[in-house]
Amino acid sequence: MHHETLKEVVAEIDKLLGGRFLRRIFQLTPESLAIDFNLRHDGFLLISVEPAAPRLYLTKRSVRELERQTLSPSPFVLALRAALGEAALSSVTKDEAERIVRFNFSAPPDSIDQRITTIVAQLTGRSANLFLLDGEETIVHALRRPIGEGQRINDKYKPPRQSRTGVSQGPIIGRGSFPTMSEAVAEFYRGIEAEAEFKNA
Repeated sequence: MHHETLKEVVAEIDKLLGGRFLRRIFQLTPESLAIDFNLRHDGFLLISVEPAAPRLYLTKRSVRELERQTLSPSPFVLALRAALGEAALSSVTKDEAERIVRFNFSAPPDSIDQRITTIVAQLTGRSANLFLLDGEETIVHALRRPIGEGQRINDKYKPPRQSRTGVSQGPIIGRGSFPTMSEAVAEFYRGIEAEAEFKNA
């Protein structure tokens, strides 16, 4: 996703998700998840770290459709559920010059284990990944096999080297007549998926 498109999506979802709890997690592919924050009419948070098209937006798919597509949960998803089941999402932020989005959680006051505080969605092409960080920015879990400095388990998290150049990749998607940027982005990627399915039929 392009920086500007991602910036608008993050601004939208930050307003909707603040104070909400992570509910169900659907593993749609080995590299993409749909997360239920009990938004009802606004849908599910889709995060994909597939290198060819990393992306993040709200999708209005039905629970039945998501359940049909869901795979067995990966170790990352199981860790996500265990670590953040009782934590509220306090904010969603985008790094200023990076295609990196941080979901910052607050554990309940009486929680014994408050290590896990942040999900990092790193939407940076070949190095795209999802990380769980502790309160000291140390990587605890990763969805894809992490490679490189600041990307491995037990490393202090650092954006991938290629991301630090500030290069913007991915299409700039205009909101057009859609009520939200998420809906515009969802429609854009639906078109790409439909075209791919047609070519592979």
